[in-house]
Amino acid sequence: MADATPQPDLRQEVNEILRAMSELTPLYRQVLVLVAVEGLSYRETAEELGVPVGTVMSRLARARDQLRETLATQPEHGLPPAQRGTAR
Repeated sequence: MADATPQPDLRQEVNEILRAMSELTPLYRQVLVLVAVEGLSYRETAEELGVPVGTVMSRLARARDQLRETLATQPEHGLPPAQRGTAR
């Protein structure tokens, strides 16, 4: 039986993502969670929030951009500086 405990590197990566998500505005974080975590479609998310689908798309794009930017500024543990940002 495989150990269900996350590997230290994976746990650290998840914590970094959660920290980066906590820096998003509530509106951006809400859309990101509904689409990326809960798996709702853009239409379902729009209905849930009572906003147009275009608003969902815009907020999601901005949330992803901000999340990407925040994660890019965090050091990638275990990699030499020359390889940071190229490991994914």
